[in-house]
Amino acid sequence: RLRLFDAWSEKEDLWQLETPLGCKGQIVGGSEFALLENSGKFTVLSLATGQKVLSSQLEAEKELHSLYVWLSQEQYTVLANRPIDTSLPVRTQPISGGSMGGQHAHGNVYALDRTTSKNRWPVPAFISQHGIPYDQPADSPLLVFLCNRQGATPNQWTSTLLCLDKRTGAVAYEGDI
Repeated sequence: RLRLFDAWSEKEDLWQLETPLGCKGQIVGGSEFALLENSGKFTVLSLATGQKVLSSQLEAEKELHSLYVWLSQEQYTVLANRPIDTSLPVRTQPISGGSMGGQHAHGNVYALDRTTSKNRWPVPAFISQHGIPYDQPADSPLLVFLCNRQGATPNQWTSTLLCLDKRTGAVAYEGDI
């Protein structure tokens, strides 16, 4: 359940919404709340009123690990994070910690038009085993991902930078740094 409680009156909810088990959410821009259900239903609500700001159908996600949403003037960029399959050999390590706040990124990325709610890309981009720094410029045309990739020996690692064009969903740059 998602609700906004009036702490001053301590008596009533300003609004509430029943949410299905397994859905993930995030506060966006300080005034909205984004919610993604396993069915792929993506909703953005006004925190002040609980009213829908945007609703869109994304691909169903069997298992969601987390949700991250970036707001810009034109779009919501959405990362539907799923767990990394632990049966696969570890060849990459997402870079997202230390002094650089962020999270693991492994899943589909979407760009939803703020006016029409429609996906701005023909297909979602898929990001595999990277890290995503939280602090990225809102209206930058790029979304930056980082990872360490294992080389020929267990002690040999290379850092890789992946830049996704937020306007098209295409890879703008991918290479070792």
